[in-house]
Amino acid sequence: MKVVDQSTAPARDEARSAAATSSAPITVAVGPDGSQEAVARGVDEARHTGRRLELVHVCADTDRAQGDSLLRAAGARAHGFEPPALVLHTRPGSTVASELVQAAGRAHVLLLGRRSPGTVQSGASVSEAVASRCDTTVESVPHGWSGGRDHGVVVTGFDATDESRSSLAEAVRLARLHHHTLLVLGAVWGPEHVPGAVARQVEQFRHDATQALQEVGGDAVEVEVAVRPGRPADVLVAASVGADLVVLGRHRPTVSTGSRLGPTAREVLHRVACPVRLVAPVARASTWGRTPATAPVETARS
Repeated sequence: MKVVDQSTAPARDEARSAAATSSAPITVAVGPDGSQEAVARGVDEARHTGRRLELVHVCADTDRAQGDSLLRAAGARAHGFEPPALVLHTRPGSTVASELVQAAGRAHVLLLGRRSPGTVQSGASVSEAVASRCDTTVESVPHGWSGGRDHGVVVTGFDATDESRSSLAEAVRLARLHHHTLLVLGAVWGPEHVPGAVARQVEQFRHDATQALQEVGGDAVEVEVAVRPGRPADVLVAASVGADLVVLGRHRPTVSTGSRLGPTAREVLHRVACPVRLVAPVARASTWGRTPATAPVETARS
């Protein structure tokens, strides 16, 4: 397998153009540890979608030989799959996250590894840094992950926002693709002292979730819609135990330097033990389908 040395990143407009086509690859970031789990997820995604697989490693200019070796070893682990494209990025004056954001620009989805929950680290993880800055769907796979079973569970949070609707559509697509059950969650916590307040929230959530599922093809998969008490992040983390994937939405920031990650998505990314897919961000909008006056006090969202 040939390793392409892409020391000069492609122009941003060219990257966006490539990502908009059906030929955009499934791209996996290969870290210094080989990112075995992320590579395995990438191979599975490429097989199911028919897209080509691309493995990318970012290193210092002086570490090209080691980067070349890492990419070749990762490519050899793509058992039974057509040889993936191997792309080496060097980073003169740049960061790993910046180079991966560039690589993500031409990808259909970018998969990368992350440390397991509870691991002590300083500052933001590479997964968090990339997901907060890039406009491509990102999936973060924890070290040691060995899921990928048949008839598993995909978890997503839902509320009445466009970003939540986008993540719901992706969750339905993935549940159908992998023959998984879809668990759609809402989290309620609010004015319990107001008679019937929580009951009204639950009723409204079920109505909105059911309507949204119909609009994104939810009738093609086995779905459970549930409302649970607690903070959205806590509800999602609890539901992720034994799940195969958590799917969350992102938003486009109101300023160019803003983050695409909301506080719930950021917290979930740090705490869950299964892969987390952060869907390509959408523009922020007011709640769809109803006015803020009738919106729930809080639901599981990113």
